[in-house]
Amino acid sequence: MRMHWTCCGLGAAFLLAVPTLCFAGPGNGRPGTLAQERAAARREGLPLTPREMHRKPVRDADNAAPLYRKLTDLLNAKPISREETEVVESDALKADAAPADIAKAAAFFAQRKDVMDLIHRASERPECDFRRDWSQGPALLFPEFAKLRRAARLLSCEANVQLHGGDAVGASRTCAAVGRIGRHASADSFLIAHLVDYAVEAIGMARLEAILQRAPTPEVAAAVTSALREYRPRPLSEAMRGEAVMGMVSLGMVRKDPSSLSSFVGGEEDGKAGTGKPRLSNAMMDRNTEYLIWLYRAVYRTVDLPYPQARRTLEALGAELEARGKKGDPNVLLAAVLSPVYSQVVENLARTRARRSALLAAATALTWRARHGSLPRSLTACMKAVPLDPFDGKPLRYRVEGKGFVIYSIGPTGKYAGAPKEEGKPYREVAVRWPAPAKAGR
Repeated sequence: MRMHWTCCGLGAAFLLAVPTLCFAGPGNGRPGTLAQERAAARREGLPLTPREMHRKPVRDADNAAPLYRKLTDLLNAKPISREETEVVESDALKADAAPADIAKAAAFFAQRKDVMDLIHRASERPECDFRRDWSQGPALLFPEFAKLRRAARLLSCEANVQLHGGDAVGASRTCAAVGRIGRHASADSFLIAHLVDYAVEAIGMARLEAILQRAPTPEVAAAVTSALREYRPRPLSEAMRGEAVMGMVSLGMVRKDPSSLSSFVGGEEDGKAGTGKPRLSNAMMDRNTEYLIWLYRAVYRTVDLPYPQARRTLEALGAELEARGKKGDPNVLLAAVLSPVYSQVVENLARTRARRSALLAAATALTWRARHGSLPRSLTACMKAVPLDPFDGKPLRYRVEGKGFVIYSIGPTGKYAGAPKEEGKPYREVAVRWPAPAKAGR
């Protein structure tokens, strides 16, 4: 398994499988010269220096970033206690939370209006620009991301309190704020920012599904549909912009000081500090830089393709990179250390899109049921255009089961047929069942 250096400071949640991809490079499917690769990247719009990571200026009044930084400072100065966390991020977060836990959560929100006010104000702003200094390379930290995930959990709990209080429409509006927070996270053109977006969206969509289960009325279905409009994951090619710049900054640091390479991989394998500098000649650094730019260009052109095509392409390149690494090819030494992970992220994006589409279809089917007294026989009966399954490009599957239904995606294996989740087994597929199984999730 390989790990992107930026994952080191953000915990095991971002450890993903080795990516794989092959892409035809200049002429014979191999990198061109360093000058050719740099010129090709710039023609394709892929930045390679911090100066090229420019974006349209964001007005202060529209920028949520300062509020998230205030939230980070506030939670550091006045943290949520362990007991409060147990309530608002566990017990009262459950779809079937006990009335006593809902009451405790309501009391918490009344006491911590300072926190919730910042979260709501930030979620209402249309843009988010943390104005990162990309020239810092591996030293660039993202402390706000943990707080964005926490904000999403708090909003989800607040929505659950509203739902248990009989305000399903208000709960849906609160979940819309979760979607906006996810989009704020991915405004940073960086892979980890997009991972945070997917995590945040998963929190909000789980609550929206619970809302539909508890109050399947046309009014609530319309509110859920409206909330889902805020769930719009950005193209992964945007993440590649920051990845490429970070990779080039890191290579520049290694070229200047070869011993800095150990900082990207956590030091020597035996845990001791390195006593000498790796032997990295300028020619070797050039070959590694050529390969890494070629890699970034290939992924940049690939990640937004339909999932089946993107996955095949990603798997081919990783196989090649792994094979060359096992042979000790010095020209891919640094690419093996610095290249980001991709294949699992492409799958995560497809799953996020599939879940959003399944929830939209479920809301439409429940509206049909309320108005006609029965479930539609097919999604085409109640929808002008059935959402497509990102995993194969075909319409999402729908099946009536007794007095309910299941809407599902075939998932990354292409073999899922909508079966209920089996306890204790990994669950990578997307399925929305109505009514929910006896043991509701969060």
